[in-house]
Amino acid sequence: MKNEMVSLKQKQPAVEVEENKVVNAVIEQWVREADVAALTEKSYRAAANAFAAYLSSNKVVLSETALIEYREHLKRTRAVSTAKLYFGLARKFTAWMAKRGYISFNYGEGLKGVKLAADVHNRDAVSANDAAEAIAAVSGTDIISVRNRAIMSVLAGCGLRSVEVVRLDVKDMEKRRGVWTLRVHGKARAGKSDTVVLPDEVKAEIDAYMKLRGRVNANAPLFVSESRRNAGSRLHTQTVSGVVKAAFRKIGIDSARITCHSLRHANATIALDAGVDIDSVALNLRHRSTATTSIYRHDTKVFTNDCNRVVAREIFGRLKELVSNGETAKIANG
Repeated sequence: MKNEMVSLKQKQPAVEVEENKVVNAVIEQWVREADVAALTEKSYRAAANAFAAYLSSNKVVLSETALIEYREHLKRTRAVSTAKLYFGLARKFTAWMAKRGYISFNYGEGLKGVKLAADVHNRDAVSANDAAEAIAAVSGTDIISVRNRAIMSVLAGCGLRSVEVVRLDVKDMEKRRGVWTLRVHGKARAGKSDTVVLPDEVKAEIDAYMKLRGRVNANAPLFVSESRRNAGSRLHTQTVSGVVKAAFRKIGIDSARITCHSLRHANATIALDAGVDIDSVALNLRHRSTATTSIYRHDTKVFTNDCNRVVAREIFGRLKELVSNGETAKIANG
């Protein structure tokens, strides 16, 4: 990477190392000074290495033009979410190098990031009826079917991410202030957790599953594998994704845009359509700002948040209609 970034050699003439080692040293310093969680460190390091590799392989010096060309390169070669993340971190890295004196100017200042068109989404939300039919499609009284139905119910009824579902332990389902809740361990937030309301309808699905499991330790994973090789071990997110895909395929929805996250989107859109205020929805999805006031708002509103109850009434109300009309067997059989 023959550009101003490698001026680190000139600033520290006693350090005799190859160019790639100098670049690595700068990247590691940036990651270290960022002071972020371990999982976030991996993203920072990967993004900086990708940026350095692009400049090196294309034999271009770091400049505003190079950054713009890198942005277009990411848009052509990466998923939109990855392109947005990598380019945002490339700009952060550039700003940090300018601040530290490794380059003479912050070339990324004022550049636009990678944006998704207003009418394009990586994942589609599904309706309350779609969610109800997908849950109904997970039929059967065996432990795997009952487990999968409970997983679908938690994803839709509580708006959790797949990684949050697999991180749940038995003890995370608890009654606090007279309200059943789930303690959610979010993505890339080591040691931190949030609380969401657990609607009665969703709890009933979990209870049916736990009854089949029998007595388990409170520290055990809430959802476990039933395979011979991994019986009792925590599920992987791939398994959860497979459960969702299979359920939607049964009701005739087979699209790359329908994923676990579609049920999280559904949780938000159903609640908003039913009149739940946007602050409650944002709180339920753990989309909190860093403002101090949001911390107090979270503490006071979390136990009276009706978001999940409203969503559960919509989904399971429709599910009850399907059962009473005798449609569940037809749905389950495709």
